[in-house]
Amino acid sequence: MNLEEKERKSGEVVVNFTLAINTKPSVVKFEVGGVATVAGKDPDIKKMLEVDPETKVPLLLHRVYQQVFKAIFLLAAIVNVPNPPPDLLFSTAKRGSEPLDQNKPGSS
Repeated sequence: MNLEEKERKSGEVVVNFTLAINTKPSVVKFEVGGVATVAGKDPDIKKMLEVDPETKVPLLLHRVYQQVFKAIFLLAAIVNVPNPPPDLLFSTAKRGSEPLDQNKPGSS
């Protein structure tokens, strides 16, 4: 998983994301990329980009995964393969591995 800040201005941050998700059992790998825009007050934006110390995942990535999971779930049903786990971000953090390769904001 990767998040990379693309643009920042007052009240808005644009972030590129890439997710590579394997099914369980490992039959298919889904790879999804896109752009997420976070708009609002600066403290709210900062909160969305902060890494949760327990899960090691920013809230923004949780929100992106919620949306991506819906599409992948439907696609998996159409092509008749197992769907990825809905709690992927939490289960990865529980295993103790780092689920996110996040570039620091402003590093693009």
